[in-house]
Amino acid sequence: MHTLQKGIDWYKWITLIVTIILGVALGWLILGPFLTSGVLEWAEKQEPIVRELISVESIIVDSLISSCVPMFLLWAVSFYAYSKFKGQLDVLNRAFPLTWLFAQSPATLILFLSSVLSGVCIYGWNSHESSSSLIALSILAGFFVAIGFVVRATCTPKLKKNEFLDKHSVVVGHICVALTLTAYLWGVLSDPIGLYMIVNDSMKNG
Repeated sequence: MHTLQKGIDWYKWITLIVTIILGVALGWLILGPFLTSGVLEWAEKQEPIVRELISVESIIVDSLISSCVPMFLLWAVSFYAYSKFKGQLDVLNRAFPLTWLFAQSPATLILFLSSVLSGVCIYGWNSHESSSSLIALSILAGFFVAIGFVVRATCTPKLKKNEFLDKHSVVVGHICVALTLTAYLWGVLSDPIGLYMIVNDSMKNG
């Protein structure tokens, strides 16, 4: 088990490094030049339904929320298991050595997106004069990198004896299930509902 855990730890770090390198490369070599090519000005002039379809902000938000589904589901299973195996938590924690593959999906996405943003900042510093917007964007990128590492360190369940959970672990599990369903339904329905509202408003105003 110790050898397996050591191999998993190495794999996690290699995956993290590759994710960050790919994100920075994408932002620096592709997204940075793309965003400074005038595409943002073009997008602002399009119809609302077109802007909704190509909205980077909504794509990022939807992706982050959807990526929380496996994490919330895993936490729900962990809390339900806690209620059944209160005296065997060490065994329970060792029983799922690959849970990080599911629990760390939000952290991985946050770190990838913040790496992309960092790559865009690198492109900006290399290609343009410094500005308040570029400085603010660089600070924001650093902030999100820090958030990604915090989420990565805390999102994988590691159960410990807790008086509150002794009494309410099932209720907390129910809450995690509700969060799982909410995140899933958001990912499935947010775009259709948004498009429906835009089309409906267009028909009323037309």
